[in-house]
Amino acid sequence: MSLPKSFTSHKDFSEEEQIQDYIAAGRLPFSPGYDPYRWNVIQRTLVDDGLMERFRRYETLPAGYGQYLDERVVEYPWLLSRLEPATKLLLDAGSTLNNLRLLECSTLAPYEKYIVTLAPESVCYWEHGISYIFGDLRSLLFRDDYFDVITCISTLEHIGMDNTLIYTGDGSYKEYVQDDYLNAVRELRRVLKPGGKCYVTVPFGQYQYDVFQQQFDVEMLTRVEEAFKPSNVTEYYYKYSETGWNTATQADCKDARYFNVHKTKYFDKNSKLDFEADKAAAARAIAALEMIK
Repeated sequence: MSLPKSFTSHKDFSEEEQIQDYIAAGRLPFSPGYDPYRWNVIQRTLVDDGLMERFRRYETLPAGYGQYLDERVVEYPWLLSRLEPATKLLLDAGSTLNNLRLLECSTLAPYEKYIVTLAPESVCYWEHGISYIFGDLRSLLFRDDYFDVITCISTLEHIGMDNTLIYTGDGSYKEYVQDDYLNAVRELRRVLKPGGKCYVTVPFGQYQYDVFQQQFDVEMLTRVEEAFKPSNVTEYYYKYSETGWNTATQADCKDARYFNVHKTKYFDKNSKLDFEADKAAAARAIAALEMIK
């Protein structure tokens, strides 16, 4: 999630100083210091063999894990716990992996990596061998059966929505085409090799439309699987509470509500809305799919 600079800006402090200030100020989501604090949690998780094994085995997480943090703290470890280091072709559909902390980790580093996103981002790593393609996931430029692995992390929810609010200045992407995420799913299947794996995560719970995205419910998740037509699929669920993130069932998550930080008084000068008691930063539940073509 991209956020207005007014709330995320900070003085020219070191990351450690930013983190300490963030903690001292009460750890309000997306306040100054939030981003380095979150990345610190993610990085420590990725090098913690015991914790990564819990993700790999889909076991209960430690109490307090990811408290007051958004869904990236479970999405990244879940994904990287399932990938095996390999010299193969990997497509990051949506550019959620466009960070050197991830791209150069021991799991991802061996892959030949392609990133597809709507528009150029402020930071890119072409000098590290990352190939960037700017385009629409509903109409990919690759031939059939090309990639060994596809990752699509927190991206399908934005397909067909108003992407001019955050991701691009191209007015043609100011849309509301509710079912177009299915066209993207079909394209991901098309460019994946037979036997290849596709990893998808989406915010999950009650259906919600928030202009720039929609939260998936059970019916939408089922339609993803029907469109992909996997030879095998495994579903995983994680749910947020005031004590942090943990494993869950679909039934546990079906009533979860997404917290849209853009509607709070910190981003909308006409709003009086504050964070809720659990300090949810964004999604309160995610569904994660491992689909084999």
